[in-house]
Amino acid sequence: MDIDELIRQKLKKRGYDIQRELGRGGYGITYLTTAPSPLENLVVIKSIKNDLLQMLKSDISALDSLNQILKSFKNEADILLNLEHPHPNIVKVFRIFSENLELPINSNVYPLELFFLVVEYIEGENLQQIVNKQISPLSEGKALSYIQQIGKALAVIHEKNLLHRDIKPQNIMVREKTDKAVLIDFGIAREFTPEITQSHTVMYTDPYAPPEQLRRRDQRGCYTDIYSLAATLYYLLTKQPPTSAYNRILGDSLNEPHEFNPNISDIVNQAILWGMELQPCNRPQTVEDWLEKLFSSDDLSSEKGVDYTKLRDFLKAQQWQEADKETFAVMLKASGRETQCGWLYYKDIENFPCTDLRTIDQLWIKYSDGRFGFSLQKRIWESVGKDYFQFADRVGWRKGYKKEWINYPFDVTFDTTAHPGHLPISPRLLTSPRWSSLFFRIQTCKL
Repeated sequence: MDIDELIRQKLKKRGYDIQRELGRGGYGITYLTTAPSPLENLVVIKSIKNDLLQMLKSDISALDSLNQILKSFKNEADILLNLEHPHPNIVKVFRIFSENLELPINSNVYPLELFFLVVEYIEGENLQQIVNKQISPLSEGKALSYIQQIGKALAVIHEKNLLHRDIKPQNIMVREKTDKAVLIDFGIAREFTPEITQSHTVMYTDPYAPPEQLRRRDQRGCYTDIYSLAATLYYLLTKQPPTSAYNRILGDSLNEPHEFNPNISDIVNQAILWGMELQPCNRPQTVEDWLEKLFSSDDLSSEKGVDYTKLRDFLKAQQWQEADKETFAVMLKASGRETQCGWLYYKDIENFPCTDLRTIDQLWIKYSDGRFGFSLQKRIWESVGKDYFQFADRVGWRKGYKKEWINYPFDVTFDTTAHPGHLPISPRLLTSPRWSSLFFRIQTCKL
């Protein structure tokens, strides 16, 4: 019996039925399986790649390396299980178990303890896949929403004196329908002691790894993951992988992000470069420091001289109803229609200034942690085939089996328990296809 079939049988005995292979990494393999508990339904099981076990049959010298890899699986589980409180942006671990295998090698039989990690199945795609599907990079608002979510998760991890060490677009999943980012793959995560030189296994992913991760012995800290997170943001906003730390040490320069994407704001451009400084002492020392820089100043730009201060303040205070009313008011001003009975016509929306649209959207995205905003609404609208009525159902604008339109403001949910994309909402455009014309304008403006 080959190793693959043997593993399948051992998993089946435990109640896990492999549906399909999900992917392979440097040494790991993941399967989508049914779980023995109905509460879990579909789960992901991660284990060592079978071909590494096959290799061992012909090369016994690889046994030590293999045992090191197996330890990393146990380490990943221990780290995630020891996080005291589940975090919405960190993958959930259900359990870890092991199976004993006896591998015949030459004339001997070698016992091997093989670990299996059972984690939640996240329906969706990783950021690498999402970016690859697009012609253009992600919008700044969308990218910042994902990075902010992962940054908050990292802050929790760093509080435990743990480093992820493999932040990259492939290791950030985005849940389908909710647009929530989830950090996965803690296989090379390690404990760290600030300001102490430590030995860590040299494992990393170019071009997202900082210089200190290229060396076995070095000081490491929160700034190590910050470099990788900043490099990830670089890729999301440019669709270009940044120059690797190794090549930069050899003399290659790092192109500034806005050289590839002139729509990137100066603040974000500077924050990325700060996070990717080669010298750790020149980088932000905590994730909170970097996020504060990234979101330190709101861009309130307007092509029409509109003052967005009040909208920013309402959103910052999470006064969602007031912010919603103010949104429509500033849209009227930006369209020159504030004295025209409070209506926006197709022509007004089709010619709405891109700068102002971007300002309004980024404020909503930022202060709602990516839960509300025009660009999010556009993505939901696209996900239902650009059907406005299905879109309205998805964001909670139509309710009940009769699919009746909600009444503004009485039926509107002005808090973060609302459906993603529920806000902003206009009482004058709620039931009108004119709202979908706004999504076409968002496309034109490349939000």
